[in-house]
Amino acid sequence: MDDRTTAQLLAQLDAVPSLPESVSEIVSLVNKPECSVQELTESIKKDIGLTAKLLHVANSAYYSFAHRIGTVQLAVSLLGMNEVRNVVLSASIVGMFKSFKGSPFLSFRELWVHSANCAVAARTIASRVADLSPEEAFVAGLLHDVGMVILIDKFPEQLKAIVALATTEKVPFVEAEGRYWEHTHARIGGVLARKWKLPKGVAEAADLHHFFSPKGVTSKLTPVVHLADSICIEHGSAYRLEREAVDENVQSWNVFDENQEAVRASLSELVKKDEQKAQILLDIL
Repeated sequence: MDDRTTAQLLAQLDAVPSLPESVSEIVSLVNKPECSVQELTESIKKDIGLTAKLLHVANSAYYSFAHRIGTVQLAVSLLGMNEVRNVVLSASIVGMFKSFKGSPFLSFRELWVHSANCAVAARTIASRVADLSPEEAFVAGLLHDVGMVILIDKFPEQLKAIVALATTEKVPFVEAEGRYWEHTHARIGGVLARKWKLPKGVAEAADLHHFFSPKGVTSKLTPVVHLADSICIEHGSAYRLEREAVDENVQSWNVFDENQEAVRASLSELVKKDEQKAQILLDIL
């Protein structure tokens, strides 16, 4: 299977989503070790819409700061560069999700809440894994299902056929999707992440978040996002197409130095709490 065939398919479509130039610049800056608060502040201030959204989120119940944050520089200083990047990406992804009409099989809100919950779950899991950035895990979790937007918006007939196949064969949607064609929502998401020049681990996690072999994985982000997605589905934070989960890849737990039960216990209340935070962020953005 080759990414090029999916990339060629997407190239034939009109209006395939892309990250705004200002967002791409901010993501690139945060990825630079030498980036300063002032440099990031100036980049954000060039986009009036992003400036307004960042200040709105910073002053919301999502963070609950005691005092009003009136400047971008103060927001960057208090939130930190990685969290600012997460807010900026969240705003961009929400805008992208809102641009599609949804379908009888999936609503915008379902997709967003699951993506946001998975992002927070991935960040929490990654904080317990050596040599892995929790903030990069957040981005990977947020973007893991972005390919579903394209599948729903650009390929409604194929989506209908996949749902019918899943119903007839009594198999999970993602299994039916793989039987139907190679251009799965996961594969499309991976291609989009590479097109947007996001970190390689983020693209791989999108591409392989349902099915992967440990030998074919180059980043710990992939098993972490897989586990985050599985835990969200297990706790009921999933959209209709994925409520019937595929089997969890038990080898994913190899990224931890502690046992599976300890990690699961620490995440038991995570999804319920973070669905509320996801809704707050959705209302703001």
